[in-house]
Amino acid sequence: MRHHFKSLPIIVPCLVAGPAGSGEPKLLLDTGASITVLDSIFLKMIGLDPVNSKDFCFLTTANGVIRAPIVSIASFTALGITRKNLPVAAHRLPSQSYVSGLLGTDFLCDQIMVVNFKNRWVEIK
Repeated sequence: MRHHFKSLPIIVPCLVAGPAGSGEPKLLLDTGASITVLDSIFLKMIGLDPVNSKDFCFLTTANGVIRAPIVSIASFTALGITRKNLPVAAHRLPSQSYVSGLLGTDFLCDQIMVVNFKNRWVEIK
């Protein structure tokens, strides 16, 4: 299935469900990210509190390496793929950020993805 994008960076619309509801965050497609990251404010909005997490990972950011809590998303849909119980890292993004997080390679690990920059589409096979 092909998904067209208008410009770079590639922004991916998603549907994310938690215990208190769902939301449609826009995530930056980041093939350099090994884990999907969602803004901690967004996670609280859908009923997940990263403060209570017992699992953590380390993220390399522009400000250095940080320790980030991991929470499980009940249902996460992007690029025509739905994952159940997807672990994501919670991180407070800068207020001037125009996305709610990063779509990492963990989400796409068992897929074949083709990115055609010239014609501006992403295809999942």
